[in-house]
Amino acid sequence: MTSHKILLIIVTAMLMAACSKDTIVASVDPVTPDSGNSICFNVGEDSSPAATRAEQTAFDTNKQFRVYAWDNSNTPVIYKIDGYDTSNTVSYNSSTGLWSTTQKYYWPDDVSDEVTFYAFTPTDAPFDTGSKNIVYSSSSPVDGRSDLLYAKTATSKENSEFTGVSNTYSANINFRHAFCRIDFKANITNTDLKVIINSLQICNVNAHGTFNYPSGSTNTENAETDYGAWPAASLSAPTTYTVGITTPVTLTAADTQLGTTNPYLLLIPQTLTPWDPSVTIAANDANATPGCYLKIGCSITIGENEYSDNGYVYCPLTPDWQPANNYTYTLSFGGGYDSVGRPVIQPIVVTTAIKPWNTTTGIDKTIY
Repeated sequence: MTSHKILLIIVTAMLMAACSKDTIVASVDPVTPDSGNSICFNVGEDSSPAATRAEQTAFDTNKQFRVYAWDNSNTPVIYKIDGYDTSNTVSYNSSTGLWSTTQKYYWPDDVSDEVTFYAFTPTDAPFDTGSKNIVYSSSSPVDGRSDLLYAKTATSKENSEFTGVSNTYSANINFRHAFCRIDFKANITNTDLKVIINSLQICNVNAHGTFNYPSGSTNTENAETDYGAWPAASLSAPTTYTVGITTPVTLTAADTQLGTTNPYLLLIPQTLTPWDPSVTIAANDANATPGCYLKIGCSITIGENEYSDNGYVYCPLTPDWQPANNYTYTLSFGGGYDSVGRPVIQPIVVTTAIKPWNTTTGIDKTIY
């Protein structure tokens, strides 16, 4: 074999090896700075004093979240790689004690270059990388059962924390609830009444909308910027949500929780006008009736007399819901209204208790 042929074979082999290496790098580590270190996360740890209305939300180490990040020039730092959907999914590694993305991503070469992180769970929440918002549209309505946690922080490598693992620095993030949590209790104020609740629905609540991330970090105390917003102009698709009552509930003078399975509704924060009883409830489409109201399947009796409207009564409801709050509505019967707005004995009195969701003085429970 001539020396020219040998040289050609060697060069060809080197080029093939180089191409092979480039292909692997592009699909596995698409951006590997010459002097960069990998990014991981502290979740709810040492995340600065959290705002009073929703201090750090407990996050189960068996769960995952998704994260996107951009630097100051709006260049993606963490993102999804085409054909590798879990690349920016974050999981907890019990052996290292680190929260890390499936794919390695790196801090910018300039250690002072700030990176803004947008995190959320569930991992399939519809995040728009253009607006950097979560957009529930017609293809992804809020189902009333799933939680939505989000976090945002901006930091640089020089302000991050060395994890103790070689070339790994973590960003602190603190999750908050984007939805509000709704539950119901009921009692009777007239002991001559016998009231049995069979079902409970809340009608005319918007199921679509856009959640705008806060302008600031969820690690800070500033409640004006920490909680994001659901702009009223983005809300649409009124629908009906059902509280999970599987066994009829006989009311007493004491408050009774309504809902044995899925008693809580996790809904988009919003303000709606309550149903006006002078407007007849639409027979075929509850959500065609203007305003928000409760449809309560029940029997209301005094002695042998039944007072419900074909097994239902109705009650106006005033939702004025903010993110990360728990709203407990207590229904005091009464009676209610029938479908054409006539009082059934007397209207239900509704009282509302509002507590922060997941604080030491509020509702300390995470659902997701």
